Parts: sequence; C-alpha cells; structure tokens
Amino acid sequence: MPGENMGKTKRKEQSQATRERIRNTAVQLMKEHSIDEISVTDICEKAEVGVGTFYYYYKTKDNIILEVFEELDIRFADLYESKAAETMTAYQYVLEHCLCYARFISETGVEFTSKVYSLQSSKFVDTNRSIYRLLRLFLEKKQTENLMDEKFDIQEFCHLIAVCIRGMGFDWCLHDGDYDLLAATADFIEIFLVKYKKQLMA
Repeated sequence: MPGENMGKTKRKEQSQATRERIRNTAVQLMKEHSIDEISVTDICEKAEVGVGTFYYYYKTKDNIILEVFEELDIRFADLYESKAAETMTAYQYVLEHCLCYARFISETGVEFTSKVYSLQSSKFVDTNRSIYRLLRLFLEKKQTENLMDEKFDIQEFCHLIAVCIRGMGFDWCLHDGDYDLLAATADFIEIFLVKYKKQLMA
C-alpha cells in the first residue's frame, strides 16, 4: 500500500540520518580529542542518542573509523569519473590520485588517521578497493590506447603507489601533522615518478 511504503521510506531515512549523526559526531570529537579519550557515552551525549542506539549501528568506535575511511573510495571514484580525468595523461592522473589520498588524510586529521593506521585492517591491502582498482583501470585504458608503454607492469606499479601514499600519511602522523601533506606528497611523488615518466607518457 502507498501509505505503508511511504512509512517504510521515512523510517529508513530517519535511521540513516541517525547513523550519520552518530558517525559525524564521533569524527568531530576525534578532531578535538584522542580517540582513546572519547567514550561511547561522550559520542551519544553529543549526538543526542541513547547508548543502545549507538550499539544498534556500530559494534565499536573502531567500526566508525573504518567506515569513515572507506569514504576515501568515493573520492577515488569521483576522480576516475571526472571530466578532468578524460584529458589527463597517465602521469597527471597518478599525481592526482596521490593528492586525492593526501587531501582526505589532511581533512580527517592526525588523531583520526593515526587510529586508522593502528587498526591495521586487511582492507588496506584489498586490491579490489578503489585505491588499487580505479588506478589500475585508468592505466590499463591508457595502455590500450597506446598512450603508455605496453610492457609496463601496472599491477606492481599500483602496489608501489599505494605503499608510497600510505607511507607519506604515516610519516605525517609521526610528525603530528606539522607539515603540509599535500605539498610534501606532490614533491615526493614527482621524485618517485622520475623513473617511470617515459613509460607513463609514451
């Protein structure tokens, strides 16, 4: 029935809004305090929800952290599907891909990012995630169009890029975010790409 369906839709929207409020509140608190200093009760009071409601949506605070970090995949998808990407060379796209990661890390902050790294989730090395998959797809397309060296080992290269940008993020956390991560990433990646520039621009 139409009325019943509308009711279900409204409840679903309310549920999603509650989940987002909990998540966004937790992220905001993490920008101000260490995650270990924040309790579930703190999050619930700030989000104006009951503790039971929190545990309905999330088993632990760590689940929120991993969920937020997965939003990075959306950033990579946006880059891959953007109009700008259509005219980029492989070299330009790789650089933008790395800056996409650095920008997200900078926005979420040192405390949050440090906690992400400490969780050592197997998701970080899942090659089906956008950080690997979309970069690989873009480079494969360029290779098919003869705009890259046909013998270039794309899979190995994507792995190395992931190692580089994770390493930059980790170093930034070790230094308590006391330098411009975007500028440092751009400098480092351009140095790293010197070895591959001819292959990426073929």
